[in-house]
Amino acid sequence: MRRPCLSLACLLSIALLLFGLSACTSTSANNHTLVVNGAVHVYASETPPAVYPGSDFIEVLGPQDQVKVEQVEYRNGYMAVKVKLKDGRQGWVFPGRASS
Repeated sequence: MRRPCLSLACLLSIALLLFGLSACTSTSANNHTLVVNGAVHVYASETPPAVYPGSDFIEVLGPQDQVKVEQVEYRNGYMAVKVKLKDGRQGWVFPGRASS
């Protein structure tokens, strides 16, 4: 049986290595929390915008923000991470997408 916490940490680490410009890193595989290292846009939709960052984001996270990971999905060449914000809202971030 696979350990889901270890699996998430491995997947996030691999994605960060592959994309290099990611603004998110895993801080704890046990509670699935991400720490933001740069500007990260949070979207209501699990599909990334055609042009990043677009105008339909619901929040911009900064380096001091922490969010809880609810779900990780891989689709059509991108990873979508569903997060729960501190105020209780849920949204999606896309590791590997860095704002300019």
